[in-house]
Amino acid sequence: MLERRIAFLERSPDIDILNRKYVYQDLVVRGRLIINGAHLIVGEGDPHGSLAAPQGSFFMRTDGGANSSHYSKYTAATSTSWDALT
Repeated sequence: MLERRIAFLERSPDIDILNRKYVYQDLVVRGRLIINGAHLIVGEGDPHGSLAAPQGSFFMRTDGGANSSHYSKYTAATSTSWDALT
């Protein structure tokens, strides 16, 4: 079910023989990763005014500077109310 909701997924499994399970070292997701309703988003540009997401979401800007690389969403699902984390 998880793989149906994510457009692109790559996995590099290692096998944990003792516990009989796969241990995934790398998980690559293109787009948004939704965790308990909050979104983890990676992209370019300032998200304020252009990116809607629910409260508690986190945006990592790939083209940002020292005080404009990480943003937190502090109110409802509109494209405003993103705060740059310093």
